[in-house]
Amino acid sequence: IHLDLEALGASIPRPRVHVAVGRGLSVPTGDRARTLVMCAREAVTNAARHSSAENVWLDLVDDDEGTRLSVCDDGAGGLGSSLGNGLR
Repeated sequence: IHLDLEALGASIPRPRVHVAVGRGLSVPTGDRARTLVMCAREAVTNAARHSSAENVWLDLVDDDEGTRLSVCDDGAGGLGSSLGNGLR
C-alpha cells in the first residue's frame, strides 16, 4: 500500500504528496488496501482541484480501531460542500 500511495504522488505535478507510514503498521491487503488507496486518491484530487494546495500529507497508522488514513493539506479550503462524484 505504501508503494501505491507513493505512485499516486508521482503521477501528478501538484500538489506534492508526502507519505508517512507508522511503525509496525499492519499492512492492509485486498479490499481494505484498495479502499485506503481510493480514499487517498480522492483526497489528493480534491486538494488539487479545490484548495490550491501545494502539499498533501498522507499518514497511515494503526490504532485501536484498525488502520487509519489521515490527510492534511496546505490549501485554502473550499467554498462549501455539495454532493459530487466523490466518495459516498
